[in-house]
Amino acid sequence: MQTHGKALGNGALSFAISLTVVLTVADESDEPWDRGDVAVAAGVSGFLSGACTSYFGDNWDRARRN
Repeated sequence: MQTHGKALGNGALSFAISLTVVLTVADESDEPWDRGDVAVAAGVSGFLSGACTSYFGDNWDRARRN
């Protein structure tokens, strides 16, 4: 169960970093998407990237040790 908590924590951290970077560099003139659409896409992508990498990376390390 500790792996799930670590994966969610890493997902949240990746979410925050992705959202911060995208909202910092995005401007309103990027058509056809607005800042909100881009922020949602980057946030979801960042969270899933961080969570899945952490979760499956830990499981891979554990499998190699056995």
